[in-house]
Amino acid sequence: MDPLFFDSDIETIVGNGRLIARVRASSAEFVFSGPASGYHLLFNGHGATDDAGVRTLVEPGRTHYEIEGRGRVTVASQPDAVVMVVLIEAESDGEWGLDLTGEGTEAVEGGLEAERGIVDVWCPTSTPAAESSDDATGTVRVDLEAGGKAAFLLGDATAIGRISDPFQAAETWVATMEHRGLRLKTPVPDLDRAVEFAKAHLLLGYDWTPDENGEPGGEGSKMVCDVFRWRDVWSRDFGSGFGPGGIAAGLMGPVLATLDYEAGRYRDHDPAGLKVSDDTSQGGSAEGLGWILKLVWRVFKHTGDRAWLTSMLEAFEPWMETWIERDADDDGLIVDVTEWMDHSRFLRLVEGQRTLYSNALYYAALRRMALACDALDRADDAERYRDLASRSRQSIHDAFWNESGGYFNNAVQWNVPDTTLMLADNAIAINESIASRNERFRTLETIRERSWRPFGTVTTDLPMRYVPADNDHNGRVWPWWMAHEARARFRSFDAEGGMHVLSKITDTIARPTLPGLVEEYLDPEDGAQDDVVGHAFITGAGALLDAVQYGLVGLRIMEPGERRIRLAPAVPRSWDTWSADLDLVTGRMRVSETPDGVQVVLEDAAVEVLEFRVPPRESVEHVMLDGLEVEPEREEAGASEYFRFEVGAGGPHTIEIAYAPQRVWSGELAMPNLPAPVPVERPLLMDEPRLFADILQSFVRSAVSFFGRMRHVAARDIGDLEGPGDLLVIVGNELPYKTKKGESVPDAIDGYLGRGGAMLLLGPRFPRIDLGHHYHGGAQMGGHAGMFWWKQWADGRWQDYDPRDQELLPHPQHEGTVYWGDGPLFQAWEHSLGLFGFETDCRGVFDVEGGVVDPDQRVEVVYTDWSVRKPWTFTPLAFTEREHQLVTGPRRERYPCAALLENHDTGARVVVVAPSVCSRTDLLHRMLAHVAAPTET
Repeated sequence: MDPLFFDSDIETIVGNGRLIARVRASSAEFVFSGPASGYHLLFNGHGATDDAGVRTLVEPGRTHYEIEGRGRVTVASQPDAVVMVVLIEAESDGEWGLDLTGEGTEAVEGGLEAERGIVDVWCPTSTPAAESSDDATGTVRVDLEAGGKAAFLLGDATAIGRISDPFQAAETWVATMEHRGLRLKTPVPDLDRAVEFAKAHLLLGYDWTPDENGEPGGEGSKMVCDVFRWRDVWSRDFGSGFGPGGIAAGLMGPVLATLDYEAGRYRDHDPAGLKVSDDTSQGGSAEGLGWILKLVWRVFKHTGDRAWLTSMLEAFEPWMETWIERDADDDGLIVDVTEWMDHSRFLRLVEGQRTLYSNALYYAALRRMALACDALDRADDAERYRDLASRSRQSIHDAFWNESGGYFNNAVQWNVPDTTLMLADNAIAINESIASRNERFRTLETIRERSWRPFGTVTTDLPMRYVPADNDHNGRVWPWWMAHEARARFRSFDAEGGMHVLSKITDTIARPTLPGLVEEYLDPEDGAQDDVVGHAFITGAGALLDAVQYGLVGLRIMEPGERRIRLAPAVPRSWDTWSADLDLVTGRMRVSETPDGVQVVLEDAAVEVLEFRVPPRESVEHVMLDGLEVEPEREEAGASEYFRFEVGAGGPHTIEIAYAPQRVWSGELAMPNLPAPVPVERPLLMDEPRLFADILQSFVRSAVSFFGRMRHVAARDIGDLEGPGDLLVIVGNELPYKTKKGESVPDAIDGYLGRGGAMLLLGPRFPRIDLGHHYHGGAQMGGHAGMFWWKQWADGRWQDYDPRDQELLPHPQHEGTVYWGDGPLFQAWEHSLGLFGFETDCRGVFDVEGGVVDPDQRVEVVYTDWSVRKPWTFTPLAFTEREHQLVTGPRRERYPCAALLENHDTGARVVVVAPSVCSRTDLLHRMLAHVAAPTET
């Protein structure tokens, strides 16, 4: 792992949660639990960096300073003792010294004694000297030749006495931290490194006291929100960030200690007061209770400790009942007393404002109470909480879902909605499954369109008007909440979107202000930090680890005590090789994937059943359990398939899933490369007055959100369109056969395409192929399968029309293909363009390489190249798979659900997209991005 590199002397934090120091190349300030106030490092009696260039290299747990012409200085801290070492590797001959500043520093043989510890010197080649001065500064010195080594050891005398080689000890400390908790090895080194830095960041936030053996975990030990400022616990920060992140980091002990601390505060306060400290924001609110109960349930799923869960409910259930009472009108919604924007948006709560954020967490609290009561065999209580949660979820939908916008509104105040798009609120609604499946995808796409900025995703897409513009919540980028967005994207198998968001978080770790820490917040456009410089807020680091372990890697605990585990990785398709090591409460688990398959290794784990989601793009050749070939149980969930393995607790166990060789398209079957997108200068919407159905307006809105404003045209205008740069959007199947003046619309479109124009057909349907009947007859093989439902203006309205018989019809008919009977096989005008399709039951959307776009999306209409002839060509833009396999072979049939038809003589293009794909803004935009490039007008 490459360190962070800076070509200057950069201040960093070195410590272990109890011992905290702000360090530079030649000095340090002990903020907490150091042996004195600080130190200055000397070279030949002067500052070690005087008149010398410095380079800084930062690693998780230690910092290296390379001082030009003098040597390398490394500062590290023992994770579980109050010990810091300053390691010197000399580049030239000289005397190195350390001035320790503080009260009561006294020189002793070979070192110093200070007010809270000692300074010892390790040097195999030279005898150190020590002295103290009247100003209570003590100095130790040691002479080194070029290539020599020495170390200054500062802190607890007993712990220092156990160190025989501080250089080796520092290596061991770093390795111990690295091997604890989540470890990632992927094609994205910045992410792998960020995981290690986040683990170290969380350790800095563990404010521990020594137990009877001097080890961390004594009375009062707890994790805290910020290394410097807020050395206490806020329920929301704990439950949403450093609690779940602490589990991923292998810090279950500190998490449990902090939950005990929180439970004690809740027990010690009257729930009617709605506060657990002087600060309303610290706990007791609906949002705080929701976060803490989410964490309680997460911990119980790992440990399975029923006695512990009972004690937690004794502390928190009275608060749940108080919040149920605050739903005085039984409408399923509550007015909170604070929320995460605790010095901005909470000011509106007194006005009666119901926020999505707090109500989503109120629902989350009810849901966790139902689950916990179920686990404790309290069936009646579980049913009651489930009913309340169900009512709350429905009320949230009714009150907050914005159908036209495709997201959940911020708040409602006396039935007046606030339609601001808030990131945290919507991410929670997705992760809590408040959003339905389609709402989930629409919301994520809306966030992408409206809230993504150069430095991340903004908390609110429009500035709040009731706080100053420079308020730290007002339109800022908070990595804390971006991690929740990333988790929502991974859970929705938007791997690329999730990785984009994670990349913005990991970028903050490499910033020169206290590098190695996840930043608290940034300006979205230029990355400025205002007054946040020097903050060491650990919640974002915890949320990052949570997003990686429970989102990207896809860990889910299905039965308490880790008895049944599910793995559903959501990694990008481009990752053909990656691995993750995870700490379980008992034992460890490793999952690794290569182009040949997946391996899962369990060591000393309590897991009895493991379920693994096989990537939908892969076909499995064979499966091995502990060296023997097995046929695991299979469970289908949409297009996803889970393999279920029963393993004995304890292990070790090795599961190997070998992929079948990928099918290679070659020769005449090679899939054509996607052509480059063409500029769209004039997007046009076919909008014949009094014709198109309102039900198709959602397709139009999705197209508008991609192209921007579209000019509406009628059938009579098609003949006047220029061609190149134009894109005519036609929605659905209905189209006039003639204008009201009797001019041929097919002829007008032929002329438009002949001039190089382009058409986008959104959601046209075709009839179903009826395989249950014999092939004879007039309606087989897609018979009568013309695409358009032609219309004729008659008696003051548009009526269905048969262009061959030139008669009005009582209802639409698909006329065109005739398999058995008079006339040519392809009779419809659309066939001259190569348009053909049919209806069949399919599921999933995949890119042309087989990569998963959405494994569960239902698709009913597909398109094929059956009627294509030169100069037209047919290029699939996306595929779907038939639900019920008919062919003999390892895979279900796949069909194009979006396609590009291109005329290589005229340059004309026709893009056709299935209705169910059009219904999803994110999917439609993905298809259009392949072929169209909107230009600024």
